[in-house]
Amino acid sequence: MELTIYFDSNSLILTDCKNTNNSVPTSNWKCFSDIDSILQNFLHCSNMVYVLFHSDFQELLNEIKIRFLYIEAAGGVVENETSEILCIMRRGVWDLPKGKCNKHETPQDAAVREVMEETGLSKVQLGNYICSTWHTYEHPKGKGQVLKQTYWYRMKASKSDTLLPEAQEQITAAEWISISNISQIKACTFPSIVDVFNAL
Repeated sequence: MELTIYFDSNSLILTDCKNTNNSVPTSNWKCFSDIDSILQNFLHCSNMVYVLFHSDFQELLNEIKIRFLYIEAAGGVVENETSEILCIMRRGVWDLPKGKCNKHETPQDAAVREVMEETGLSKVQLGNYICSTWHTYEHPKGKGQVLKQTYWYRMKASKSDTLLPEAQEQITAAEWISISNISQIKACTFPSIVDVFNAL
């Protein structure tokens, strides 16, 4: 298994080298304190990619998670009847609708709720799970570094439904984008969102 955690412009790839494209690890930790030094390097460097290998993938992921405030979120790749994808503009960057899961809420329910809240859609049909993405950021209320896992799902909605971007979430636009123009969205979005598009 393999996953990438994004730290702004830096990337940490976790892998057990099973069923992945990364057949040769570039680093094999000998103790978990190695993780702390890697994270420290990320604070002072940019555009770094570090691959961390361990045969027990879940143990490795757990060691990463305990160093952060872990939050689950969910979102959707919404497609209409003409095969266009619904994208939003948030803080000047293209994005896909998503948000944090509420307590006791399943990722599927959270994904549908967040898509409807952020885009104004009144009806969304939930489809299959696509993938999960991972990224970190500084908690806005000073609670330290957050590690967010976002679950992504395919969805269907009608193009005739009225779109109303959620201004409270600093969303300034919600637009149906043709598949042929997705490359333009990829050029002005986050690496994790590019991963979602690539997983479709």
